[in-house]
Amino acid sequence: MTAVSNADATIPDVDGLAAALNVRARQIHGAIRLLRQDCSIPFIARYRREATGSLDERQLRSIEDALIETDRCTERRTAILKALQSRDIPAEVLDDIRLCTDRQELERLYQPWKTKRQSRADLARKRGLGPLARILRQQAASGSRSSLLERFVRPHREVPDEKAALAGACDIVAEEWAADSDVRKWMLDRASHAHIASRVKRGQNIDDSPFRDYFDHRERISGVPAHRLLAMLRGASEGVVTVAVAFDEDWILPRLERRFIRNPHFTFSDELRRTVRDCLRRLLIPPTQTAVLGQLRTRAEKESIEVFASSLRDLLMAPPAGAVPTLGMDPGFRSGCKIAVLD
Repeated sequence: MTAVSNADATIPDVDGLAAALNVRARQIHGAIRLLRQDCSIPFIARYRREATGSLDERQLRSIEDALIETDRCTERRTAILKALQSRDIPAEVLDDIRLCTDRQELERLYQPWKTKRQSRADLARKRGLGPLARILRQQAASGSRSSLLERFVRPHREVPDEKAALAGACDIVAEEWAADSDVRKWMLDRASHAHIASRVKRGQNIDDSPFRDYFDHRERISGVPAHRLLAMLRGASEGVVTVAVAFDEDWILPRLERRFIRNPHFTFSDELRRTVRDCLRRLLIPPTQTAVLGQLRTRAEKESIEVFASSLRDLLMAPPAGAVPTLGMDPGFRSGCKIAVLD
């Protein structure tokens, strides 16, 4: 995440763009001014070369894409801040959202604070189990398990026994662990080591389906090519297969346990280990999977467009009459008729 002022959040990272395109920052600024005036890329490339330092259409397209992405991020940031303005959100969270210039990072920051349907943790809090959850999170308690839990048994508030009290408190702990932005970012980073898997849905005709190659398919995310990923996602959108991101839970769980369980001799350490597993499977993997599939789709579509553009360019630049010399004419009444001959 790049920290910028609110005023700078409406323009792309000019220095980063300039380095990527190997041009000067003033050329980027000149192109942005013209694009903001709704000038087309062919017009700028041909008739406004003095304003952009002779940027070509490919460079201008990259600047336009960055500008569109910045506008979308600004629009999304505004909507998120509006949705959060009447809620009791920590000031540091709001500051991070205001300074964020990446849409994926923005969604990660917003995810724990989204207005959602009433969760199991919300019900547990309404039943007065917040203090018990705090004890579990601090992992320090005096007295026996039974003497601690019996204080929270309240049949009139739908907590009929000690087991229900402990389960509700664990739901609160799991949700609070899952809201940790560092943990969510760590899960996203782990996705590069995960697999993408597709399976056929029940009742599908497996003989003549165009998606039969993906009825039982699994491969590393880091190596899946764009065309194969898009085929799997298309099969999922048509209801033929299911597509999921498969994480290595056996590798992730011990590391989450070491992060969350600081006192292995705590009275409720076994319950906390089960809570870590519940947190991973119910609250961390589903949103991470959605985010990863969105990132993969965006990357695959971009790569496919680049391949299509390259193929189209080769087609358009091919000699129209093969090896026959060709004469081309550009008629003009004011500036004269221009003629070019290609051998």
